[in-house]
Amino acid sequence: IVTDEMKNQDLPYIENIIDDNTLKYKLSFDMQGKNMLFDVERTIKNVNTSISVTDFSASDMGTMKDESTVSYRTFSPITRKVEQGPLTINLSFSDNDTISGEVTMQDQTQSVNMKIEESYVMDGPSLDIYLTNLKLSDSFSSILRIFDTTNQLLQTYSFKVIGSETIDAYNCYRCELQSLDGPDKSQ
Repeated sequence: IVTDEMKNQDLPYIENIIDDNTLKYKLSFDMQGKNMLFDVERTIKNVNTSISVTDFSASDMGTMKDESTVSYRTFSPITRKVEQGPLTINLSFSDNDTISGEVTMQDQTQSVNMKIEESYVMDGPSLDIYLTNLKLSDSFSSILRIFDTTNQLLQTYSFKVIGSETIDAYNCYRCELQSLDGPDKSQ
């Protein structure tokens, strides 16, 4: 049972030092029976008291650039910019809990102006950086509020360690991110 008090708790802070880095990898997933393969380059940069995380991917279907800027320890969102074919998303997150910007799809622009009072992190390239830099342990469990950029909704998740394993001589935690807003949102 998840109480309202648990849903409204402060989000965990990052204690690790996150270094500037550029990572290159391949991403594949199945989309309606078709295997999609992407070359991805992720750039992580520390800029004063914030972190910028940019994913650039290319495939046979085109390119995508997804950039998140977040506050260093809290991972509170500052900006989010997405460019993928005819879709562009430009959002700014202010200290007074306001989200503003625009979503443009095939020359049709929709303004975004929202107010969210709870603390939260956002989806996109900064989310996995946040999750992997939490101070995990065998008993780690937390409730997270995550802003869904595409649907412009704040969603509530349970994030917990469900086991551990060794992969290529590295001790790793197996974690579960499960929606408290419905089973179709679990990751």
